[in-house]
Amino acid sequence: MNTDPDDEFLALENSSEDDPYTDPMFQYAFSCTPNKCSDKALALFMTYKGFHEDLGQSMVKAIQAAFKDMWENSDTYHGKWHLDVVKQQWEGNLVESAEVEDILKSLKHKTNSEDGTENMPSWCRRIT
Repeated sequence: MNTDPDDEFLALENSSEDDPYTDPMFQYAFSCTPNKCSDKALALFMTYKGFHEDLGQSMVKAIQAAFKDMWENSDTYHGKWHLDVVKQQWEGNLVESAEVEDILKSLKHKTNSEDGTENMPSWCRRIT
């Protein structure tokens, strides 16, 4: 498995940010060392599980928690997910990236819509 940080950094400059799924690093997105495609891959996986397989919000959050735990059990992957240009490596925990958080918000909206609670006042939701 080739996950040389220098190769990844050079690939970042040569790849289209709009289409990370064709990036050669995408196949290593779920390795113990996350890469620039890991947040997109996790968001895609959570979308598939939550919308295509119709898993509940709590199950998708459990998937998120499992990945967060895996990546937090290292010294590098804490805090906000970002590219450290000086070190030429990705740092932080990608589970807290905007991409992953957007999927959770979408899934919450879907769940509320299916429950019929989307348009109810908050006091009414507590009763149901």
